[in-house]
Order: sequence, then structure tokens, then C-alpha cells
Amino acid sequence: QTPYLVLSRKAYRALKKLRRKHKDINMTVSTNSLSSTDAYYVYAISYKHKRRYMRGLKLNIFEYKQHPKYADELFGTQHRGKNVRYGLHAKSIVIDDYTSMIGSHNFDHRSDVLNTESGLIIKSKALAQELSNYINTDISPENSWLIAPNKKIPFFSFFSGIMATISRSLPTLDIWPFRYSSSFQLRPGKKAVSINHPDFYKNYKNLGSFPDVELSSKQIQTIIISAFAGFAEPVM
Repeated sequence: QTPYLVLSRKAYRALKKLRRKHKDINMTVSTNSLSSTDAYYVYAISYKHKRRYMRGLKLNIFEYKQHPKYADELFGTQHRGKNVRYGLHAKSIVIDDYTSMIGSHNFDHRSDVLNTESGLIIKSKALAQELSNYINTDISPENSWLIAPNKKIPFFSFFSGIMATISRSLPTLDIWPFRYSSSFQLRPGKKAVSINHPDFYKNYKNLGSFPDVELSSKQIQTIIISAFAGFAEPVM
């Protein structure tokens, strides 16, 4: 669980190595959506690399809603307004239902090479279970959107994938407009399934790239930074 998902080359290679060694391992990430983040410029870089993270690492990505259901249950709705949002700020990892890490380190370049960070590594099945429960609550359909590939269109998806690979690899001029993935919401009365399940597109509704975000300067700037400011990724 991390507020910002911008993997350094070192982190990406480590996860890629882990994926090659353990092909069936489940790697789930809970992070902020554009609507819930406090740093849209960092989200823009994560947005640029989603295809790479999902195809290359097979990450299961869940993005936190700015108005999660359980927030109303905890704090009520009296303070909810146009300028009020909730966001994730937790930095934690659970490995094999036994090892937990809780600290200040984000999954981004600044935490890797610029900032001074700290954390606790705790080996405890009970703590790992409790921490997993918190994360699973955050990624539930009521509180987060599931990021999944857009439904494929014959031939066009293949061509678009090639163009997207070229475009996303460029530090600037990432201008291919068609995206690999979107945010999906579980439909009422439907069963939660994995993105590879044959009923996925029946059970989930495609909400686009930026649900709950009106066409505003925040959205426009996110698109511009994603397209033209990839060179700034190492300091994000």
C-alpha cells in the first residue's frame, strides 16, 4: 500500500525478477486515484506506466476513491463537500501472510534515492493478518476502483498496443491517446472476479481513466505531465 506508485528502475527489475521466478505469485497494490491524491503530478507518471506495470509485472492495482464508503461510516457525511476528499497515506507491505513492513517509504524515486526514510520489518502472522485486513478493506469495491485492461477490439487493440509501447517509452511526446487500462466499478448485485475472469466485463462497469474528476485544470495538467514530463520522473 502506497500513496504514490512510480517504480524506480531498481524496484521494477526486482519485481520483474520475482515475477519470473514465481509466475503465480499475487502482487496487489493499493494506491491513490487521481481524485484522491494530493500530488497529481506524481500520479501523472504512474498513469503513464500503468500498462508496463500491469503487463510486465502483472500487478493487481486498486485506486482509492476520494469518497470511500467506510469514510462516511467513520466520520459521517456532514463534512463532505465539493472540496473535501479522502486519500491514502499508508506505506505498508505484507509478504506471505507473515512478514510486514510499515514505514515512511513510498513506492517512488524520491523515497528510493533522495529522501531519508525509515521502517519496521515485523515477522508476525497475527500482525500480517491484521494489516492485510486493513488493506483488503481499502481495496474493496466500496472504497476503491479496480484498474483493468480495456475491452479488446480486434486488430485495433493489437495496433494500439504497439503504438502505446513506443509512445509510453518516450520521456516526452507520449501523445498516443488510447490507453491500455481504465478504472472499473463492480456493478450492483454482481460478484467480484479477477480481471482475467470471462465474466469480468459483465460484472464491472468501465468508468474511464479519471472517475470522479471533472474536466478541470487538475485533469488537464495530469494528461500534459504524463505526455511531456516523463524526463522529470527521477525526482517524483
